[in-house]
Amino acid sequence: MIEPALNLMLGTACNKNCSYCMQPRHGSNGKVNVDEFLAKFFVYTKAHHPSGYKYVEYWGGEPLLYFEYIKTIQAFLKEHNFFANGCRSRIITNGTLINDEFVQFCNDNEILVNLSWHDGMLSDDQLVKFLQIKRIYITSVITHSHISLERDHAAWSRVRDLGRVVKWQVYPVHCTDNCSVNEYLTKDDVDTYFSKLAQHVNANDAFYKYILKHLYSTYVSYKAAAIEPKCYGNRALSIDLHGNRYYCHHIMQKENIAYNIFGNNKANLAKSIIEYDKFFKTSKCQSCPHLDYCLGGCYLSNKHEVECYWVHSAYNFCIKYKDAIQNQLY
Repeated sequence: MIEPALNLMLGTACNKNCSYCMQPRHGSNGKVNVDEFLAKFFVYTKAHHPSGYKYVEYWGGEPLLYFEYIKTIQAFLKEHNFFANGCRSRIITNGTLINDEFVQFCNDNEILVNLSWHDGMLSDDQLVKFLQIKRIYITSVITHSHISLERDHAAWSRVRDLGRVVKWQVYPVHCTDNCSVNEYLTKDDVDTYFSKLAQHVNANDAFYKYILKHLYSTYVSYKAAAIEPKCYGNRALSIDLHGNRYYCHHIMQKENIAYNIFGNNKANLAKSIIEYDKFFKTSKCQSCPHLDYCLGGCYLSNKHEVECYWVHSAYNFCIKYKDAIQNQLY
């Protein structure tokens, strides 16, 4: 039996307004009783996922706006041995609300913190505080207005100079309705990105080693535990604090609800018209050699052909520069 990733969708409230964000920005989906949720969730887990979860992820919006929820949930999961099988937690944050309490909380609970690097406006004091967290890494997004890694490298160097070398990973933007069309990637953008990256495959630079290692492990080494649509299936359970299960852990909208895991049908106020297997089920995807990685890609994408082009380009890049990349891995 597959141990799914547990994505806890806390709400979509955020203190940033990034143009390339794929998420809706309407706040939350009603008043939450965390204790009631946890009591029901404990019973549900014992019945449906007795072997537990692969990991637990806290998602916003900006999760630190829901820090009180996180503390209550983490304490409950810890008390009831949800982490006994090696399961760990991860929080994805823009870093603007990190304080001493959060740092201590993450270190006490061995939480992995992903700093999602946006406009780079974090102060040195904020970054130094982030660097006090034991388990961290940084990610950024490749978009039409950001197809060069020069700014990312400068940001990484700034973090390094503050006292710590941190892993950095990049991802292509998801071209959804909530993302500005001005940030949608084109095939020319993809070509430009990999052309620029090719200039650094032999660079003795830790930043590019991280980028290349992540690229190779993602597009060559990784194989999904089950061949099913990317965001919905046996590999992931994405729920809000009412027990609503969503087709995608990024989109907290009624139209994106599959069902309520506690059997509360009243939660499904709008009949879903989501085709979560929209691309996955096509003959093109089913016959694609990269299906066991990309799993049909993002079903909400308005630029599926470009995102597909990215996957093929990334794989071909890794194969072309395989020897150089493997020499960089460490």
